[in-house]
Amino acid sequence: MCVCVHVFRFLEYGESKGQLYGISTDAIDEVLKRGRMCIIDAEPHSIQLLRTKKFKPYVIFIKPPSPDRLRETRRDARIITNYAINRVFSEEDFAELEETSKPIEAKYKQFFDSVLVNDDLQDACIELCSIIQQAQDEPQWIPVSWGRAED
Repeated sequence: MCVCVHVFRFLEYGESKGQLYGISTDAIDEVLKRGRMCIIDAEPHSIQLLRTKKFKPYVIFIKPPSPDRLRETRRDARIITNYAINRVFSEEDFAELEETSKPIEAKYKQFFDSVLVNDDLQDACIELCSIIQQAQDEPQWIPVSWGRAED
């Protein structure tokens, strides 16, 4: 895997408990070759690597609701973190969501095809399915270079 990382065969990668893991561009290719949709939960910095003629992604940014609504809807919710399983959201978690979401949206919004506010979980899931269906059914704008024949 180390060689593959150095030759850009991984969209993103990491290490956990001494094991390397990642999103292989070869795996994405295989899914697409089978005519399937590949859903990737990628880090924001990976969007630019994905946004190519080869992959032609449809990027959906899922952003948190307003801070007040976030506290209201997640008050009794549980989360899983690297440090704890099934713990309640803390004020620090709410602050972190807000602090990280805004810069991501500001820096990468030009790459987003859709923005979904994760307000009510059930409504957000329905809207996500609707966005995906619409992206499949309706023509999408793409960069001119993606439509050109290979040289």
